[in-house]
Amino acid sequence: MKIFSNSFFIRLFLILFSSFVGLLIINLLILISLPYAKQKFNFPRTLLRYLPPLARWNYPDLDNKKADKFVILLGDSNTEGAGDAFLNNRYDYAVGHFLVKLTDYKFKLAANSGSDLLFQLSFLQNSFKNNHSDLKILKESIAEEDKLKILAFFYEGNDLQSVIYEHRYSQNNSYVRKLKSDLKKINNRFLPLGHFFKVINYDFKKGNFGFGNKNIITRMIKDKNRTDKHKICRAGNCRNFSEMQSAAPDLNKNEIELGINLTANGLARFQEKFKAKICFIYIPSPATVYSPKVIYPQTYFPNQKEKITAEENIKKSEYIRNKFKTTLTKNDIDFYDSTSYLADIANNIFIHGEIDQKHLNQKGYKFLAKFVSLKMENCFDDLGR
Repeated sequence: MKIFSNSFFIRLFLILFSSFVGLLIINLLILISLPYAKQKFNFPRTLLRYLPPLARWNYPDLDNKKADKFVILLGDSNTEGAGDAFLNNRYDYAVGHFLVKLTDYKFKLAANSGSDLLFQLSFLQNSFKNNHSDLKILKESIAEEDKLKILAFFYEGNDLQSVIYEHRYSQNNSYVRKLKSDLKKINNRFLPLGHFFKVINYDFKKGNFGFGNKNIITRMIKDKNRTDKHKICRAGNCRNFSEMQSAAPDLNKNEIELGINLTANGLARFQEKFKAKICFIYIPSPATVYSPKVIYPQTYFPNQKEKITAEENIKKSEYIRNKFKTTLTKNDIDFYDSTSYLADIANNIFIHGEIDQKHLNQKGYKFLAKFVSLKMENCFDDLGR
């Protein structure tokens, strides 16, 4: 006796085929709608995390109608604009928004959270080949006598760890890593629905229910145990901080040098290949900015110290900055360190968020933009406006 008839398999095939076609149509509709996922079109900010990383580059309103030259902002979540201002739906939530007001340039974002400069360089290079990319059009509009201008934001809190992690992984899994990188680029370019399901699956596993709910992001960021860590006061206002991101507490000297060399060499190769001018902006970690006597650091590799002293952190931070400056200068890349500038301001006020304590708040991004705007005059002036 036949358990399944031929008609059953035909119906099953039709159901699967119809589902596949339906998903393709939905994916196509999302692709068509991505150019409209912009801040100036009032696209809901709570839905941004469901979009592929490269699609989020177009979201912030960084246009300057008075400017005819543009600068690319390269970096991670600190460049993309993560923080309390973003969560609270402030219009000017990122460093780019304030740079538009302080300079006579317009800006294009090439930054994503959970990334590093080397990873973003590969995405940026790929976007130059994409006929649907604004960056390809803008790059081709640059006059021959001018140069592609890039502000590369390096974050002390975890960028070196990210570079070292990727390097270790690539050493052991070079083929797998290349395959994953290529698949990620294809997904970002052609399969936005894949990223959507990835985020939905992540939320489901974490027990976060409610599509587009702002509270999901807040719950993901907020540390329930932060009262057990650091207490920091400024001008009579005190806050409890969780584990603080600091100056590569889980990397030794050799790993730090390797991470710096990999980053600097990657930037130098990109600068030469695309005839670009790169200005390197160093953003300090919260532990370096506030420098509590005892620091409970956030670490990314196992078997690390539970706590470090402010002196240990400052010493390592200074070493990283000095090493970066020396290495980048050799490669004709200008190095600008915002540590002292931001730390002096943070002696009186909090420049990081109350909810998102790892990222700058609105004032913090405004101060960072002020610092950068002054350095841009030195870095880009000789290239012409």
